[in-house]
Amino acid sequence: MRRFFIPNIPNIGHIDLDSDLKHRIIDVLRCNEGEELEILDGNGRLAKVVVLGKGKNIFLNIKEVKDIKKEGRQIIVAVSVIRRERFDMMVEKAVELGADKIIPFVCERSRPYGKDAYDKLKDRWQRIADQALSQCKRLFRCNVTDVHELEDLIKQIQPNTQLFALDPYKEKGFFIPSLIKKDKDVLCVIGPEGGFTEQELKIFEKANFGFYVLTNNILRAETAVMYALSVINVSNVS
Repeated sequence: MRRFFIPNIPNIGHIDLDSDLKHRIIDVLRCNEGEELEILDGNGRLAKVVVLGKGKNIFLNIKEVKDIKKEGRQIIVAVSVIRRERFDMMVEKAVELGADKIIPFVCERSRPYGKDAYDKLKDRWQRIADQALSQCKRLFRCNVTDVHELEDLIKQIQPNTQLFALDPYKEKGFFIPSLIKKDKDVLCVIGPEGGFTEQELKIFEKANFGFYVLTNNILRAETAVMYALSVINVSNVS
């Protein structure tokens, strides 16, 4: 059954659609009146709905609502900002692979944008994450935060979190599933292809991060995110 992300789902009644969602339902997926769909709000609410009306007058009528409680650890990836099209793709794939939070950050070897662009980029990346959420049939939203400076990123660390800094030039062992404890949240920090500077590495050391590499190859930042999340997924079933 096709699924769509819609915030603020009521218990009963009908839901009016914005122009973008109408376009996807009518023009892209060519849904017909009477067809059943699923909608989710990213916070555990899942509803079955039916398409009513035709053309630009369509709306959704709620048939059934379920509220599901989130369980388990939180998986967080902090990623050095890279070119927009590459970061866009990374966000989509990170959601598909189970990331619960994405923290974009700036370090010395990043490709930072002008600060006046950060709010629009954050909103763009959140929209991509929400679209990926419905496509891959996850129930809970992946939150994309504001763009952080490295020092601010460190301040966001919560207790009971395993801390991994993945840097291609800091060889202290491979990032493998057996490192990951199932009863703790996981934060993986992925830097730019050029790696972190010595000063930045000292910041991570002071914050008690473990340093690991993913492979013997130098990966692009977006590839490293997908690799790291795949390792975490393997740890869930091992």
